Amino acid sequence: MSTNSTMSADSGAKVPEDSPKELQVSFLKFPPEVRDMIYDLLVESEYSIDILSLKRKTGSRKKSDSADPNAILRANKQTYSEGSARLYTVNTFTVGNGWWNSSTVPNLKGLQSFIRTVPKTFISLIKNLNIRVSFLCNFDGDAYYLDVHATEDLLDTLWIVQKHFDGVKNLEWVITMDNIRNLRGPSDPEAGTWAIAYSGHHIVRYAVQSLLESLTPLNSYHYTFGVRLKDEEVKRFLAVVLVEKDWKRVGNGGVED
Repeated sequence: MSTNSTMSADSGAKVPEDSPKELQVSFLKFPPEVRDMIYDLLVESEYSIDILSLKRKTGSRKKSDSADPNAILRANKQTYSEGSARLYTVNTFTVGNGWWNSSTVPNLKGLQSFIRTVPKTFISLIKNLNIRVSFLCNFDGDAYYLDVHATEDLLDTLWIVQKHFDGVKNLEWVITMDNIRNLRGPSDPEAGTWAIAYSGHHIVRYAVQSLLESLTPLNSYHYTFGVRLKDEEVKRFLAVVLVEKDWKRVGNGGVED
């Protein structure tokens, strides 16, 4: 798998036509479990694969001097099907509510393109999923919150995950901050570090709860933060996205009450 660890509809591979038999026979003679081991060596990434909105490149393409490790997937329809299945099974994928149509962070438009182009059978094979929640940060860096658009994108992302990613067994929340220089923080100074800019935060909690129930039972479920937060700030975040009874299902340094 490419080390850039990104994926979008624009980068999807076309199902290959069958190639001459002499190019297929040797590999397909291996037992299925051996072929799977070889596929895993080729397609498994040490990084999470971000589902982005990749930009189409124009102009001529230069032929690479290096061998393509995924070329075996294009040998014939069988290797494409088997290898693609392993790609979705063994890797971790990341979705998120980052900037619309971004080619650098997971975002809703990229996810919408992903589910339109990737067969449902492959999406259902995804077992490891990260949900990247982007909070906005005001200029002073002392207030982080979801605005209306970020919340809407998060809700749509959660709905898509619940509907299409039905094979997930390991779920992780990745909490990040986007610093916006001209953005005003929450108007209520009593709102604390964690706040939501409008009164729809209960909708987020409901959507998260619904997602967790649909994915039950999970093998693992936890969260990580891209910044250092005090325990009380972590609890405020949990109050935004989780109902209290689900707090004990996550772990990040002894914040369980």
